[in-house]
Amino acid sequence: MKAVLTYNLSDPEDVEAFKRATNSLDMAVALFDIKNCLHRARKDTDVKLSNEIFEILNEINLDDLLS
Repeated sequence: MKAVLTYNLSDPEDVEAFKRATNSLDMAVALFDIKNCLHRARKDTDVKLSNEIFEILNEINLDDLLS
């Protein structure tokens, strides 16, 4: 099975869709890491959970993906 996605990078809405499509793996990895942080936090109350989550999201430059 094959699919071809075509984006008009002159259109701001298509640019957003293109960013989402090309960075979907980074998002999936970030969500996996967040899940693991939450799992560790349930076992270890010393984990600085919110800081770890922000670090993970900053690694993939989440602001660029959402703007």
